[in-house]
Formats: sequence, structure tokens, C-alpha cells
Amino acid sequence: MNMKHSCSHHPEEVRSVHLLTIHDFFVTSATVGNRTDCIKSRCSVDGYPWELRLYPARSSVFNLSYHIGLELVFLGEARRRCGVTATLHCRLRDLPLPPPCDLHRDLGELLNSQVGADVTLAVSGELIPVHKNILAARSPVFMAEFFGSMAERSAERVEIKKTDAQVLKAMLRFIYTGMVHEFDNQPAAGENVVMAQHLLVAADRYGLDRLKVICEQRLTVGIDIKTAASTLALAEQHNCAGLKGKCIEFIAGSSPESLDAILNTEGYRHLEASSPSVLTELLRAANGKRSRS
Repeated sequence: MNMKHSCSHHPEEVRSVHLLTIHDFFVTSATVGNRTDCIKSRCSVDGYPWELRLYPARSSVFNLSYHIGLELVFLGEARRRCGVTATLHCRLRDLPLPPPCDLHRDLGELLNSQVGADVTLAVSGELIPVHKNILAARSPVFMAEFFGSMAERSAERVEIKKTDAQVLKAMLRFIYTGMVHEFDNQPAAGENVVMAQHLLVAADRYGLDRLKVICEQRLTVGIDIKTAASTLALAEQHNCAGLKGKCIEFIAGSSPESLDAILNTEGYRHLEASSPSVLTELLRAANGKRSRS
């Protein structure tokens, strides 16, 4: 913008560059209702207030081309009687979008390649080389184990107990990539539910809260006659209140035939032995269902 005081006795010209950035133009312009609405941006040039108004107007409903109008509005008063004039020059630039983040892909490759691995996890006879810093950054349990006051920092091998190799590998992939590929395009049934149950236990053990929530959601979808009792026991033991409530709701609302089938599952026998207090909650929920019906 070139701004000039038009008084011949005091010629004075000031040049200013004002950058107006519109993020996601198509979304922003869609929020502008009609041709009289505009996007406003204020600036100051040599102490004078100005407002730049941009009018995005689509040429037709079926054509995605746009005609853009620009208006420069003076908001103040001239300090001299001879007034102020301005010339507006503009240039449109379509800034390229940055590529999407592929950090998860890079870290997944790092896990697969084992380059730079500085500790080995031993599980069920398998050895899995990993990186201490990545595991510690993602899990408070690994942080304490590798870098805590009682940690053996020179240890090159760590035994992982109470977890099988398949579950540990799935957990490690989540630690490195933030994803659970075992759930991709797979129905929440059968072995997939069993994997979700084991992963939930591992997530709770290693303080992986997001993985725990993902497993809870997966198990909620997979509640059926075969899994309801075992999933309920798991939810009770690992403080999954939402999942627990869904299991109780499913069991309490089951037909007599379905309830008999649930009571005959190995999961229900485990529930009786590990969490007998939950049975009282089940009875209350069932009585509540009957009283409302």
C-alpha cells in the first residue's frame, strides 16, 4: 500500500506491506453468507488506521471458481486539511500445504529395523530389540525401569512376564506408532476380543492410558454371550467403569436362555472367583430391569 498526503507543500509518502493470511480458504469462504459479507483485517500505516475487507464470492453454484473483491477503508481522520490518498496493490499467493505427519511410519520402521536398539525384551522365548528412550517416553513404568533411581541402567536384557509375545509386540507397535493394527478391519469377535482383553491388561500394567481406552471401546463393541462375563471381570479388576457398566447392562437385560448360557461360561466362573462383589451389582441391575418392565 502506498499512502500519500496530497498537500503539495508537504509531500510525504509511506509504503506499508500488510499480509492477510486465510487458512483453508474454501472452508472460510463458506462461512461468509452472501456477497455483502466480508473478511476484515485492520492495520496501521504511519499512525492512520485502515481496514482491509475481502469479499469471497463464488461465481456460480456449479462452478468452484471464485471472484475475490478487496476494499481498503480509511477508519480515521486526516491530521492535515489536505487529506490522505492511498493506492492499493495486491498479490494472491496460494501457499502449499505441508505433507501430513508420518512420524508413526518412521518410528514403526525403526522398531522393525532394530537400528540403534539398546535393550532387549525377552518374552516367551523370543527376544525383541527395542529403544529405551522411546519406551520410557511413552510409558511411566518403562521410565522407572530404565531410568529410575533403582534402575540398572547398564542392563541389556529385560524379562517380560505375564504377557505373551503376540500381545507384547502389539503393545510395542502402539508405543512406537500410536496405532493398533490388530483391530484394523477386523470384527470385534473371537480371537480379536481375546487380543483386546490381553492388550487392556498390558496397557493398564504399563500406564498406556490411550491404549487402554482403545481396548475398552473394542471390548464394548464385542460384548456377547461368550465374552460378557470375562470382560466384566476384566473391567472390574482394571477399573474400567464404562466397560463394566455396559457388561452389567448386557447381562442383566439378557433373556433367561441367554443368561443360562452366560452362567455356563468359563468367564463367569472366573468372575465368581475373582470378583464376587460384582454379582451383587448384577442382581440389583436385573431386579431394576424387571421392575421397569
